[in-house]
Order: sequence, then structure tokens, then C-alpha cells
Amino acid sequence: NAGKLFYFMYDETGEERWKKAADKLMEQLHYQPRLTTGNFWHKLIYPFQVWLDGLYMAQPFYMEYENRFHGRKNYYDIIGQFKSVRRHLYDEQTGLYYHAYDEYKERDWADKVTGLSPNFWLRSIGWYLMAMADIYAMLPDSRADLQKELAALWKEAIDGMLRWQEPDSGLFYQLPALPDVKGNYLETSGSLMVAYSLLKGARLGVLAEPKYRAAGEKILVGI
Repeated sequence: NAGKLFYFMYDETGEERWKKAADKLMEQLHYQPRLTTGNFWHKLIYPFQVWLDGLYMAQPFYMEYENRFHGRKNYYDIIGQFKSVRRHLYDEQTGLYYHAYDEYKERDWADKVTGLSPNFWLRSIGWYLMAMADIYAMLPDSRADLQKELAALWKEAIDGMLRWQEPDSGLFYQLPALPDVKGNYLETSGSLMVAYSLLKGARLGVLAEPKYRAAGEKILVGI
């Protein structure tokens, strides 16, 4: 994700080295191994695993590269990775996304039937929500079809998250679905990630109902 700085530096300086740096990073992403679902491996040392924060690591950089240098040819791949995560990591009962998925169910943490991690983790959901906000902002109006698809995923994820907002502080627990477990606590950085997504969604008109802006502002006041 930090590779987005290359675009900023290229715009500021006009120096070709920053474009070359972006090209090199995109080349590395091009050869990143994938699950059979189409998602990037989280890292080379985590084979056949997708983690929610990986969407924030890769997709905004990827999207901006497509917009600037590649004619927007791979939008289907970028949005497809979000749709795949929705199929494999979303939990209908809680409205939350599991932190990770192991395609071959071999990790110690992976459920042997589903391949899912045992818990929902606030920060990983926060990274995922920020990724959707950033990607949506980069979609052109000419792709209203993709805007509609991503907006639906984003709103569903936000609505699920808000079910677990602690009413007094406005924050979220580190393990959002286990608020009463001893040792769990209201966590600030993940809560701020949710606020980022809420307030950006309100500004972009995707989360247009006043309750979304109010929920984001309540997090800021709570912090």
C-alpha cells in the first residue's frame, strides 16, 4: 500500500524514476501467487491464504496503477477479489468477516471444515473497510456497474460492523463479537479505521443516511 507514494512523487517531481518504481512494484504484484479463488496469497510465507488486510495492502495500489498506466483493463480482477472474499470469509450470523481463510485447511488456526480463522479481528475488518472506501473513490462514473457492486458489499460490511459498536463510547472491541470475554478491550486504531470508512462513505454518497456520518463522528468523539 505504501507504494502509492510513488504516484505522489511522480506527480510532484515529474521524475521518471518514480514511474519505474511503480512499474517494478506492479511487476511484483503481477507475479504474486494466487489461491484458486483468484485472490493473492497474503505473503509468500503464507501460501494459499487470504487475510482481510491483504486487500488494503494490494488493491488500492493496483487500482491506481490501472487508472494511470494500464487503461483500466483489470478492474474485473480487483473487484473480483473483493467478491471472492465475500464468498469465503463473510459470516451471515454476525455480519462480520473472519480474519483469514486457508484454502487447503492446513494451518493450525484453520477450521478443518471451513478453512476459516477462529475469530473476527477488528483491525483486519478495519483495513478491509478502508480498502473498499479507497477503491470506490477511484472508480470512474463510467463504471456505474462496478460502483453498484462495490457499494453493496461496502454497505453490507459497514452495517454488519455497526451491530457491534459499543453504545457508550462508540468504539469497537478488539474481538468485536466477544465483548464480554475477559481481557478483550475497546481498541482505538481499528475503531478509527471504521470511522475512516464511515466518513469517507458519507462524503462519497455511498453511506448517505445520516446515521452513518453520526456513527463515524461518535467514534472520533469516543477516541
